[in-house]
Amino acid sequence: MIPALFEQPNYSLSIIGWNEWLALIWYGPFVTALAFIFWYAGIKRCHVSTAAALSGMMPFSALLLSVWLLGEQAGWQQWLGGLLVILGMVLIGREQPSFTRRELADRELLIQK
Repeated sequence: MIPALFEQPNYSLSIIGWNEWLALIWYGPFVTALAFIFWYAGIKRCHVSTAAALSGMMPFSALLLSVWLLGEQAGWQQWLGGLLVILGMVLIGREQPSFTRRELADRELLIQK
């Protein structure tokens, strides 16, 4: 906060018009805060592997949307990173063996012996 004072925030804030203030108010509490509330409410209701896959997909979906909607140029490093994200999602999504509580307890006993 202290370094920000050297940028004379009072002057910068005084030249902002009503449209900009309304945009700040809209994007702060409504768009950003509600998005996080909904995101964490949804993540709480799904399996951990699904949550990990969705979290990993965010940067790749941002890359796709920036190329598609904004016309940004993505280099081979970004596409390679996206490929690795998809590979990670495939590995996470593979069927894992599920055990009953009894089987897990039996395995724990075998490990302790």
